[in-house]
Amino acid sequence: MLLSYLHNFHNHVLSKMMSPPWRLPVSFLGILALAPMLILESTHPFVYTFGFTLLYIGFGILLLLAIYKEKPGARPGIVVRAIGAMGMYSYTVYLWHVPLAMVFTALAVRFNMVNQYALHAVYLAASIATGITASKLVEIPVLKMRERFFPSDSYGVTASSWS
Repeated sequence: MLLSYLHNFHNHVLSKMMSPPWRLPVSFLGILALAPMLILESTHPFVYTFGFTLLYIGFGILLLLAIYKEKPGARPGIVVRAIGAMGMYSYTVYLWHVPLAMVFTALAVRFNMVNQYALHAVYLAASIATGITASKLVEIPVLKMRERFFPSDSYGVTASSWS
């Protein structure tokens, strides 16, 4: 409700908060607000007391970052560019993440001495790497072959075709 109130009645506050030099520190604040929930057990007293407030703040900041885009001309950082480039392979990553989750679940049971957070990080990296590899080896060549044998009839919509 606080975000809605600020957005509707004090938009200048949010606009200033989401533009330089405040945007980066506010982003870090959002990450810090969400961090305890990644580390603590869900039954920890901190999680069900202050944790819910921190979740509210953290996800609220993420929402603000999505709503208030960076100013035109702002160059996205390397992380944003990498995530954007990975978007081409997102469907294949999506297809492979469940089989790899099953594999890593079996590994977690067998190697319970391994830090679970490290195992999740390896699972995430393996899912992305497997998805990109499968896309390059299977999906992209098959799509090129399909386009060669069955070319698309549509050539896109132009402004002149609407009149």
